[in-house]
Amino acid sequence: MILYNRIATGSLIEKKRVHYSQFVELKLPAPFISEQTKIANFLYLVDKLITLQQQKRDTLEEYKRGMLQKLFSGKLLFTDSDNSYPNPQKKRIGDIYSERTERGQAEAELLSVTMSNGVIRRSELEGKDKSSTDKSNYKFVEIGDMVYNSMRMWQGANGISPYQGHC
Repeated sequence: MILYNRIATGSLIEKKRVHYSQFVELKLPAPFISEQTKIANFLYLVDKLITLQQQKRDTLEEYKRGMLQKLFSGKLLFTDSDNSYPNPQKKRIGDIYSERTERGQAEAELLSVTMSNGVIRRSELEGKDKSSTDKSNYKFVEIGDMVYNSMRMWQGANGISPYQGHC
């Protein structure tokens, strides 16, 4: 802006102009072509590294999904210290988890359980809020609680809550 003000002509700032003949004669600091090439090559390599890291992350996430599927289907088991396979125990979910009976609090944030993102803030969802205006009957959720939508549990609408609020 300082350079512009030095060569611009006119009486008011809004009306000042730089003429083409002045513009083409401006001398600006610029690195040599060899230095520009080195900078461009460096930035290209950084972009390439970012892309490779993103691909690596995607591959690892896909690998993790596959391993989880094998683990939970029983197709992959880890051996005990004596190289024997443990006999899986069947437990009722009710023996592992207890239901929170605490009900909603007026000031608590409304949460939603989604299939794709688990537990999220209701405010992050698009669409009409169809929840009751009276939240007193909603269950209170603490951070770390396992939350599920009983109407959509079969579709996988569940998750561990990173938030405190009510569902």
